[in-house]
Order: sequence, then C-alpha cells, then structure tokens
Amino acid sequence: MIEFLKSNIIPIAAFFISLATFFITFANFWRNRAKIECIQPDGVSAHIIKPDRIDLETPDVYWQSDFRVIMDVIITNKSALPISIIEFKLNNRFKFNSYSKPGTEYPVTIKSAKQIHNNIEFYDGDERKLEFQISDKWLQPIIDIPPYTSLRGHLFFHASDTSDLNIGENTLEIVTSRKNFSFQVKLNNKLNSIIPLPDKVHGARETFPF
Repeated sequence: MIEFLKSNIIPIAAFFISLATFFITFANFWRNRAKIECIQPDGVSAHIIKPDRIDLETPDVYWQSDFRVIMDVIITNKSALPISIIEFKLNNRFKFNSYSKPGTEYPVTIKSAKQIHNNIEFYDGDERKLEFQISDKWLQPIIDIPPYTSLRGHLFFHASDTSDLNIGENTLEIVTSRKNFSFQVKLNNKLNSIIPLPDKVHGARETFPF
C-alpha cells in the first residue's frame, strides 16, 4: 500500500487539486450567475387606470392613448455581480424603458360632484377622486443594481386599449445586461375616469389618428 502511494502520489495529488479547483470554480459560477427576483408587495399594488386627461401634456404626454398600468414592484439582485435593467416588457407588447416619459401624478375621478338632471346642472359635493402620486418613484431604466441589493419602485406602461391587459395574471419580462427574466405579475383592478376628454385632445386625435 505504501509503495502504491509512493508511486501514485503525484496523480492522486493532482486529482484532489483538480477536484478542489472544480468545486471552487462551480461555487464562484453559482454565486456569480445572473439571478433576479421580482415580487409585488402584499395588497393592491397594480392597477389599470384611465386617468383624468386635462390637456395634451397632463397627466403625461401620451395624449393619444387612454390607459395606464401602474405597478409597484420590488426587484432583488441575487447575484454576487452587479446587473443593469435595460427594459421592462408587459405581455410582450407594452414597454417601459429610458425613452418612456411618465408623469408624476395620475388623478382618476370615479364620481363627479357635478350632476345634470333635466338639463339642470348642479353640484352635490360628493366627488370621489383617486390620486396616484408617483413623483420620483418610477423604477425607470437604465437601472444599476449592486449585488444582493433590492430596489422598490413603480413601473409604467401606456395603452390605447386593454385587450392585451388582464385583471389577474400577466407576464412581465425584464431585459437586463446579462440575460432576460420572465415573471408572472397580477393586475388587481381597472379604474376609469368619468371626466370627458378635452376638445383639444379630441381634435388632436382626429388630426393625428393612431
């Protein structure tokens, strides 16, 4: 046995060194692999809304489309290397990227104080308005996330109709510098403003139909 070890000490040592190198390399690969997690906070955190449209630039510049998706998410980089988010895609159709121009506040009037009865206009003081005040909380690409770090913010998508948006499960694709990831996300409800579009917006849509 001793003679066997003496004659094979170098191959045996080389084997164990190779084995150790393999485990170290695999451990580094596993730590450094691209991996992110995307979750929605508990409760109602994602909405399809038709906000109050005041003019061509309020609440945002997308006067040609009626609907917005506002979604609160938490994204965690679970890798030992940094990662950059380049774009979000919802249901492989709607995009949120560095070219998007979301507003800072989205009011949705669901009941107006102004009432009309027998062609008489009056106010009953019972207006109901929801305010989505986002300000600087948009999670807008390009976003650099350090290793083992979480970021929370809102995603924004605009749409002319809601045929490709589902109350319930939808697919969110996150395009990153290292690979693309897909997650199932929920849209909780749909809220429509009862405020009619301004004449200027109607005119712009007739002049520049999309």
